[in-house]
Amino acid sequence: MSWNPQTKAFLQSTVILFCCWCLSQVTNSGHVKAKSLLEVKNGLSFLDIIARQVLNDRRTFRCDLPLVLMNSFSTREDSLAALEKYPELKSSIPLDFLQNKVPNKWRW
Repeated sequence: MSWNPQTKAFLQSTVILFCCWCLSQVTNSGHVKAKSLLEVKNGLSFLDIIARQVLNDRRTFRCDLPLVLMNSFSTREDSLAALEKYPELKSSIPLDFLQNKVPNKWRW
């Protein structure tokens, strides 16, 4: 497939940002885990589907399209562990960042 230079330049400066920090559930054991890790279809979690889509887009558009997770301190470990089965997701940009290191509290 052939892309014009503007499309290629646009894709080379694009990042897929996936927000995990605000979506969490408490498991039966009381462990907080990202809802994106729940199974949604055929044994795949929502995060699996996102990771596979990014990898497919990289092959289709022939570019290093980074996936970056915006995690919280509660979801980071589980989210990164879930993506270990996709080592080809690593790029020149870190795979995640922490939205904040302490819980946010709204003050009214």
